[in-house]
Order: sequence, then C-alpha cells, then structure tokens
Amino acid sequence: NGRGVLPQVRVERGDPAPHNDVWHVDGSWSTKPARYTLLYCVATDADAAATELADASAGFHDLAETCQAELRSRQAWHHVATAERLRFGQPSGPEHAPSHNRLGAAFAYRRASWLEERRHGRRFAAVAPPDPGEPGALHPVVQQDGEREFVYLGAHAWKLDDETGPHSLARIDELAEEVTSHRVVHRWRPGDLLVFDNRSLLHRRESGGRGERILRRTLAGPVSS
Repeated sequence: NGRGVLPQVRVERGDPAPHNDVWHVDGSWSTKPARYTLLYCVATDADAAATELADASAGFHDLAETCQAELRSRQAWHHVATAERLRFGQPSGPEHAPSHNRLGAAFAYRRASWLEERRHGRRFAAVAPPDPGEPGALHPVVQQDGEREFVYLGAHAWKLDDETGPHSLARIDELAEEVTSHRVVHRWRPGDLLVFDNRSLLHRRESGGRGERILRRTLAGPVSS
C-alpha cells in the first residue's frame, strides 16, 4: 500500500522448523527485510516454548573496539534454504514431501512463495542477487538506526563475505551468541501481542518446550533501499 505494511500471516504449531530454535531475524534473505515483527498468540499449552529476544545493539557495544571495527567492514549472505541445508542437513520446503509427490510439492511451494512475495511487493533475493554466483541477499553485518549500531546476523545467514566453508558458518553462529547476552524471555498466553524491531532484536524459540502453541505472525515496514 506504499507504506511498507506486509501482511504475512503464519501459524506455528507444535513442531517448528529447526531454525526457529536458533537466533534469527525474520526474512533476512530478502533484499528488503521487514523492520518489525508482530506475533499474536492464538492458543498455547502451559508447557509450550517461550520466545527469547536479545538486543543485538547492546551486545555489539559489549564487543572489543577492535572487533567492532572489523565487523563494520564485513557483509554476510542470507538465504534460508542454503543456511538450513548447511546447518541442519535439509532445507525446509518441498524436499520434505514424499518422493511420489515431490514434483507437485515443489511446484506448490514455489508458487506459494512467489505469490506471497509478489503480494508483499518484494521478490526473492535469489532471483537477482548482487552476485549471481552466491544465493541470497548480501547485508552489512553492522547496521545503524539513528545513532544505534547493531549486528544483523542469525540463522538465515550462511556466509561472511570473503569466507567459505564450515569456518564461516561457525563464525556467524559464534557472533550471534556473543551479541545476544542481553536477553528477555516472553512466556505466551492466549491474546498476547508482541511487537518488536525485527532488525536489532534477534529472537528464537526457547529450547525444551514440549507443548503446542499457535502463533500468527505479521511482518511490517521493509527498510527503504
């Protein structure tokens, strides 16, 4: 609608995607990631997982100045399927479908994804990445909102600009842990609405929750390019 509001609703039940358990920001694989995430709790069991949030700005300023300076010069590639394949051995999507229906599942998955992106006025970053040789969107590791600097990484990031292989992925995860020491935990109740900055607050599903929870998610306000 010209204001950057992206109605993107997702229902999460009992078995989440594995990357939900790792620090992440939503949709970072897009060339224009959403600025805000809104989560609404429809229903939850008493023993369902909570959501953890961490301030990646406060965490960045806890780092040594030499590390801050080095990170300001770095960029990272974000791509959901590549990141999931490298971390968990299997990307989400049509690959999980039975073999006899894999072609139909792949078509339905790609069509739904394309329609969703078109409705939001965006496109998959993999369609036209800055470098055709690398899948995903390339984002600065350190970003700024006013005078606040923050680290923009997480489970969808799979490669630092000039590094390759497991070392790069390990460094990304190591940095995510280093900048997430300032944390809060939200334990869900039906009717709760959580609104937060999707760029400077990393979030994840708390480990150990066994019950089911149903959350609806909306992403809003992509950053202007």
